[in-house]
Amino acid sequence: VGVTGCLGKFWERDHMGDGMAVPQVITRSQRISVLVTAIVTVMIFSDQNLMSPNLTMIAKDFGLDASGRDWLLGGMLSTLFFLVGAPASIIAGVLADTRRRVPLLSAFMLVGAIPCVLTMFVQNYYQLLATRTFTGMAIGGVIPIIFSYLGDIFPNNMRNYVSGGFGFVSGAGQAVGQFLAGATGESLGWRFCFPAIGIPSILVALVRLVKSAD
Repeated sequence: VGVTGCLGKFWERDHMGDGMAVPQVITRSQRISVLVTAIVTVMIFSDQNLMSPNLTMIAKDFGLDASGRDWLLGGMLSTLFFLVGAPASIIAGVLADTRRRVPLLSAFMLVGAIPCVLTMFVQNYYQLLATRTFTGMAIGGVIPIIFSYLGDIFPNNMRNYVSGGFGFVSGAGQAVGQFLAGATGESLGWRFCFPAIGIPSILVALVRLVKSAD
């Protein structure tokens, strides 16, 4: 319900009466906002695990042995991915209180999506490290913006459901990206999945940016 609003109802506890749950209908604009935000969330988080299914292939492409694969790709790069996401989340949270949230969300999407596309052209480990660092910043930044945006749309008694929906959709995005990378890695190469995810993300971000200007 928190993801798409298709059922059109949230449930809240009626403390004034007999304790029975009563339905609360959400508006059409709220449904659209949740649906669009769900799509944006899937696009952003689908980039997070694109490397995981093809680490061995990436290591061979960059001339890394098994130790280099585990440490540089599986260890250092993944750790840096989240280390840059933490301060980005703090900065985005501050900006979300002073800036318009939809353009801010689109900006962070572009910060992650453009390097995601550029990952297709990297020639060495350090270039890959740079592009994935920007992706980590983007994922860390969008989380407080999305929660702030949804918090403005929904009243307090609906926010638990919306937060649960966000958790589901972000996990679904990771699964989509990892499935795509695993399904296309052998046949199309490990690089293919990055523009396959990044280009639609750029388009979604630009559409959101244009719509917010209107």
